[in-house]
Amino acid sequence: MKIRRLRIEHFKRFREPLCLEGFADGLNLFAAPNEAGKSTVAEAIRAAFFERHRSSAVEHLRPWGEGSATPSVQIEFELQGRPARLTKAFLGRKRCELVIDGQAMDGAAAEDHLAALLGFRFAGKGASAPEHMGIPGLLWIRQGDSHELADAVRHAEDHLRQALGQSFGELGSSDGDTVLDAVRQQRHELLTPGDGRPRGDYKDAIERRRTLSAELAELETAIALYRQDVDRFDALRRAHDRDEADPPWRPLRAALDDARRRLDDARLLGTQRTQQHDTVHQADTRVELLREQVLGFARDARAAAERQSALDDALLARQQAMQAATACEPRHRQAQDAERAARETLQAARQAQARAEQRRQLDALVEQHAALSATQAMASDAHRQLDERQRDAERLRVDDATLRELRALDKRRHEVQVQLDTVATRLRFTLLPGAAVTIDGKPLTDTDTDTDTETGTGTGTGDSDADADADVALQRLSRTITRRTELTLPGLGGLTIEPGGKDLDALARERDELDAGVAQRLRQAGVADLAALDTRAEQYRARRADAESSRKLLATLAPQGLEVLSQRCHALEAQIERLREALVPQAPTSAAASEPLSNPFDPVSDPLSTPLPDIAAAEASEREARDALDAAQAALDHARLAAAGADAAWVAAQREWSAARTLLDDPQRRAREDEAQRQLVDALSVQSVARQRLDELDRQWRDARPALLEQDVERLTASAAQAEASHQQRREQLARLEIELETKGARGLEEAAAEKRRDLAQADRRHGQLRRRANALDLLFRLLNERRDAFAQRLRAPLSQHVDHYLRILFPGARMQIDENLAPGPITRTGPDGPETGTFDALSVGTREQMGVIARLAYADLLRAAGKPTLLILDDALVHSDEDRLAQMKRVLYDAASRHQILIFTCHPAAWRDLGVAARPLQP
Repeated sequence: MKIRRLRIEHFKRFREPLCLEGFADGLNLFAAPNEAGKSTVAEAIRAAFFERHRSSAVEHLRPWGEGSATPSVQIEFELQGRPARLTKAFLGRKRCELVIDGQAMDGAAAEDHLAALLGFRFAGKGASAPEHMGIPGLLWIRQGDSHELADAVRHAEDHLRQALGQSFGELGSSDGDTVLDAVRQQRHELLTPGDGRPRGDYKDAIERRRTLSAELAELETAIALYRQDVDRFDALRRAHDRDEADPPWRPLRAALDDARRRLDDARLLGTQRTQQHDTVHQADTRVELLREQVLGFARDARAAAERQSALDDALLARQQAMQAATACEPRHRQAQDAERAARETLQAARQAQARAEQRRQLDALVEQHAALSATQAMASDAHRQLDERQRDAERLRVDDATLRELRALDKRRHEVQVQLDTVATRLRFTLLPGAAVTIDGKPLTDTDTDTDTETGTGTGTGDSDADADADVALQRLSRTITRRTELTLPGLGGLTIEPGGKDLDALARERDELDAGVAQRLRQAGVADLAALDTRAEQYRARRADAESSRKLLATLAPQGLEVLSQRCHALEAQIERLREALVPQAPTSAAASEPLSNPFDPVSDPLSTPLPDIAAAEASEREARDALDAAQAALDHARLAAAGADAAWVAAQREWSAARTLLDDPQRRAREDEAQRQLVDALSVQSVARQRLDELDRQWRDARPALLEQDVERLTASAAQAEASHQQRREQLARLEIELETKGARGLEEAAAEKRRDLAQADRRHGQLRRRANALDLLFRLLNERRDAFAQRLRAPLSQHVDHYLRILFPGARMQIDENLAPGPITRTGPDGPETGTFDALSVGTREQMGVIARLAYADLLRAAGKPTLLILDDALVHSDEDRLAQMKRVLYDAASRHQILIFTCHPAAWRDLGVAARPLQP
């Protein structure tokens, strides 16, 4: 039997259809993690074959929470070379359909036919149980059941016997069984069938013999005890008389009184010792306090020396940090100059690139205009008004995207300027007439205010109007400083101003970049400022409205003709004119530039002759200069921060040194130190005397040994009480023994013992007769069974051969016996000390798993040889096998796969990589 296709729907965890196809004839390995549905697939196969489609005991097959679902399974397979398909639906829309080699059956008839072919049966009521599953229940291993074999074999025993043939029936009908049954019956009257224990008359004889023996032994024991009691009574009487004459507890009481007196003396000594311990502890505490006080004066002197050394180190570190900060300033200024030059070069390169792009566009438009000029004369006077309006509109065209971009840049420029004005440093000057101030080597005038100061000259705020004073006309100027600036005051010296606003340089650079971007786009649009561009946009929209009115009129008057060509020509002229207006003002003033053009549509030459780097190189240079400036700024900030930290450390070191010197220079400190030394000497003397007294008390206390004295008191108290109690107990025992001896003497124990000996001799004779008969019957029964087992073993040889074939792969040289129920029997294999034999149940769980799989493969071989269909399913069947055993079992499975289809489900794909087949996921 070989499965070709499996489809599951609404079955436990598989709510959506799961379809598995492409099953191999041999090994099929399915690997998936826990809870992925491996066991569900195996259960679906079992349910399709073992469960009645009309059964109501399969509610567990529905997915959780779906009470109306219809679990369904469809299996396409080959049965003895013939194609077959089984379709089953449970619970909701119940149905069963079986098609074998084109012949269809349905309902219970299909299920019964399939059960007869595969060798199983259905439960009379309810869900199928293992005892109903027959051959498939033996070969399809559930998860965790691979080591449980006996029950599965018992449920499939009838089908296995059919595979072995009729010899088992012949063995059961032979004449020898008549004799064997007679011997068995007589043996079982005296011995139990299983373990051969006595039963019936034989057991009764044993029990009577045992009872009489026990009763006789009891009588003999009673006689011996009677004699012992007589002897013990005499000994107790002599001891009692001796104690009455000389009581043994009197000297013990005297010794107890003496021990108590010596114990009281030792306890008093212990109290004195404890008090002296407290005195010594107080002396030790005072000595430690005074010694710590003396050491504190020494520590103060050492601390003053250490703080003097720390002050010297802090001063040296402060000088070094100041020098490092001063050395960073020239490098920072050089980086500023280099960054400014690179940015100006990038701006010039971008302007040159924009002009070159305009020239290329203009040349292209001029060429187009030259091609259309030949046909322009064909335009009639009727089109002139429309042409003029369109030309005006094209000349005033403003791109909406450009206008939105310019407005966004202008808004951002205003925001950056506001931030810059907020954080920058503002300088205001009031100068007398004729006075002058120089900033970075340039005189400050009223025309220099409110200009860009990124080069270090600063920017003004636009409030440089000179106010007329009543007496003196003063010059009032202002300048906004965004970078380090040198201010020279003639006749006085100079000032270096370093703005301290956060991110000031970055804001200035961003403001400059925004100014350059706005200026470049205004030049491209051919206007001076954004207001002019807005005016032009309004004019453009008005011209377009006029031209649209003319176009509608023209379409009404002349829908066909040369008007389209004329419109294109005029549009080109307007574009050329706009580009020329944007391009020509950028050229430097010269005689050639001032002359009017002979033809307004002739190409314009590039007036710039100075070569500039390309945009990529200029941008790279600007980035490098900006990075160098950032690095120089960071180095300068770090050096200044280090200098500030070193200065703070020097101030703190000065403060600590001053505090230490003040403490040492205290005039009362020497007197306190001398007083502490004197008190320490006195305390050491008191400590020595106290320790000597404590040592003497310790010696006396150890000699007294109070613990031993306590034990003496306890021992003597118990001994005296025990002596008195023993004397009283002995008196009571004498009275009791005297009564018991009188009672036993009147019972006649000797006569009763003689009668029991006669009864025991008669029971021994009966027991011997029955024992010899039972042994003879047991021997005869065993010999007959051995002969019968030998004959049955020859009949089980085919199954044994299949088992040995696989067993030798796992355990070379091993053999397994098969019992009369076709279940595995004792196993013989080579152990560390030679051959060893054990039962299947005595093996470990892992070995029983392996032997269970091997036995099932052997049963499959036996069934295949008998022409029966076989299919093996292993659901995590070897999880307890170690690495070496698993490797051997993979060889076993690979060998069996040449004869059977085997489905293996595992959650450990790495352990099965060398099986010889690829692992398949549980996916459609």
